[in-house]
Amino acid sequence: MAEDSTYEKIKVGDIGGRYVCSRHMLPFLDRLRTSCKIKKVGISVQGRDIQQIEIGHGSVTVLMWSQMHGNESTTTKGVLDVINALQSGYDHADEILKKIRLVV
Repeated sequence: MAEDSTYEKIKVGDIGGRYVCSRHMLPFLDRLRTSCKIKKVGISVQGRDIQQIEIGHGSVTVLMWSQMHGNESTTTKGVLDVINALQSGYDHADEILKKIRLVV
């Protein structure tokens, strides 16, 4: 894939590999704290915090979740890329975020 492609501009590059666990996501969540609402909404059976990310302020709420099973990380990476694109103002992100409230 070319370096100047759309995907390379929005991809969260520091989260990769087959497995994504909470410690991999902490730096990304910390970066989002200035542009998104992040709050603890539960605790896993292993005692880890379950975080919710909220971005946008529209009248339509869109709920996304991923990685219900620990070894299914592909969707998690995709969801993080979507959040990254929206919070960075890429393309029509401002218009989208006026219409929806994305909760992950």
